[in-house]
Amino acid sequence: MIKKHFFVLLVLFTLVNLVDLVTSYFIIPGETNPVFLFIGGYYGMIVGKVLIVGAIIYFYNRNIYPNNFTLFMLTTIMVNGIFILGLACYGNIQGILEPVIVQQASEMSTSQKTNSYSIFVLLFYIIPSAVSLLSFWIYENTINKVIIDKEYFEKRSWWKL
Repeated sequence: MIKKHFFVLLVLFTLVNLVDLVTSYFIIPGETNPVFLFIGGYYGMIVGKVLIVGAIIYFYNRNIYPNNFTLFMLTTIMVNGIFILGLACYGNIQGILEPVIVQQASEMSTSQKTNSYSIFVLLFYIIPSAVSLLSFWIYENTINKVIIDKEYFEKRSWWKL
């Protein structure tokens, strides 16, 4: 069952990366992705995305995880990645529909573009991922120290009122 859910996430993650690549192509002068800005333009961004998706495909095919935290971390990366790339695609589409936005973005310096991209990633990816991973880490380290009684409320007369 886990492989089925993971496959759906993998397909969505791959699709949203493809949509991001296609829409990014049409707004190249206004692109803010640091990989695009610093590493090698559009082809560098393609290579980066292929490597990331390839690594996730590798873990999917391997289907062996050292612990629950690793599987949860990979799932969190994909879920938040789908969300943030969806927002990026939306922004790219807005740029395609409104060329003025691309023109304004193209006039920004590289440091301004990097700063705005960093804030976007921090707010919509890193902070939510960190909160999720910290919560799961706390859960995983406390689950053996508590009593889980799934029938607790069924045993209470006051609950049945």
